Amino acid sequence: MQWIPLESNPSVLNNYGTLMGLNPNFAFSDVLSTEDWALEMIPQPCVAVLLLYKITPTSESFNKEEEERIQKEGQVASSEKIYFMKQNIGNACGTIGLLHAVGNASISNSELVLKDTFLDRFLEKTKGKLPTEIATILENEKEIETFHTVAATDKENQTTATDEDVDNHFITFCEVEGNLYEFDGRKSAPICHGPCPSNEVLQNSIKAIQKFISRDPEGNFAILALAGASVDE
Repeated sequence: MQWIPLESNPSVLNNYGTLMGLNPNFAFSDVLSTEDWALEMIPQPCVAVLLLYKITPTSESFNKEEEERIQKEGQVASSEKIYFMKQNIGNACGTIGLLHAVGNASISNSELVLKDTFLDRFLEKTKGKLPTEIATILENEKEIETFHTVAATDKENQTTATDEDVDNHFITFCEVEGNLYEFDGRKSAPICHGPCPSNEVLQNSIKAIQKFISRDPEGNFAILALAGASVDE
């Protein structure tokens, strides 16, 4: 199964999220730089960060080494509340990135998802399931496939063919029970990036992303923050 790929475009992801039941008081916005001035432009609370990066031999080599290290040594922290799914559908990383963001951020932000919407029902249906089980459920969800198609064929989304040779990939960073995790449907499990206060998701995510950039400085990177509007806005 192959879907039309999504771009790193706040308008596209916001329309997509709204269709599925994301509370409109939360929205995706571009993070223009990893420098402080750009982070200060993002409203709070920031509950998740999405990174779109180009898959390269360098990134693939690191992922393999990381997997081997974790299998051998384990990870410092984990949580039973983590919401994680594998990616079985081609070009679905944007959708899976959004689901990882909402599925984990909603653990401590109950207002993130509107009641009796697709997101509300899907998260409840897949709660406590294995990553492979959630992936299979997603494959059989015609409603979200329709939502994805609507988002992917939006005039703001420039990739419109399911058979395009896409080497860009979305991953998500989110805090769960005091630790920052990286969620990537191509990996076997979430990656723990250490302690993270709930009000420092953006700053700690950027620190993790800077490591991606330093490993592959010639790569292409785009960063999106899922955040709520400030009270005084």
